[in-house]
Amino acid sequence: MAQPVVADWYISAVPCEKLAAVLTPDVIAADPKLASVAALRTEWMNGLMFFLRERVDVTKGHVNYVDSGWGLTSISEAQFWKRPLTTYGDGTVKDCLSAIISDWSTQGNFNGLSARQCTPPQIAAEAWAQIKAHLNDTSIVVTDQMVHSWFLDPSIIDSGTPNVRNDEPLFIQDPGSWARRPEAVTGIDNFFLAGEWIKTDQNVTTMEGANEGGRYAANGVLMASGYAGPKVKIVELFQAPWWAPFKAADKARYRAKLPHALDIVDARWPT
Repeated sequence: MAQPVVADWYISAVPCEKLAAVLTPDVIAADPKLASVAALRTEWMNGLMFFLRERVDVTKGHVNYVDSGWGLTSISEAQFWKRPLTTYGDGTVKDCLSAIISDWSTQGNFNGLSARQCTPPQIAAEAWAQIKAHLNDTSIVVTDQMVHSWFLDPSIIDSGTPNVRNDEPLFIQDPGSWARRPEAVTGIDNFFLAGEWIKTDQNVTTMEGANEGGRYAANGVLMASGYAGPKVKIVELFQAPWWAPFKAADKARYRAKLPHALDIVDARWPT
């Protein structure tokens, strides 16, 4: 049975769709701007980790599989870790190729199914097939023998059934979303918001954005409490000024209902 929680200040540090589900009419009446939280958009973008028996330093950063039907990206993690992966588990894993599936509705390149339609083993098999097809294009980079095991984000529930659902979808910044995103300091004196989906200078769904959102909430509590000491430091995102003209041109094209200047063909499929 739910019990009331009495405190001086309250911070919500949950995803936007979780908060929207519990905002009561009384809370929204106290701060009508919070009604827009329900209009924020989320999409499926979940992780799949392949634990490998060999080091695979594809590149020092992210790999974008441009022809992947499932919108795959990945990163080889061992190269960035100070502690060897062999110190974990049975000692045979030397790398983790951490992949993200960004498109759960488009058919796979090999099995012809969307990720939503697949069971976890089918998801792993299709994602690995797409990764191999890209990385092994000119030389052999990864092999099936390298795969020790894999791990799919457990927030994908009832995979391969009509009831498949995602308990942790990703907040995305679709056009116009900035105006719908609330500030960390709400119109309710003792209620504050933290997360990457509030208005942050990072303005993107990242750990850094979530960290910044938490800092805004902490400063809100400090100010509400009457604290006169130093506030939590906020690091502003550097905006390269040389991109400003291109952003302005893109905004003008969008308002004129024109596509992006580089959107000539659908890059997901060969012509």
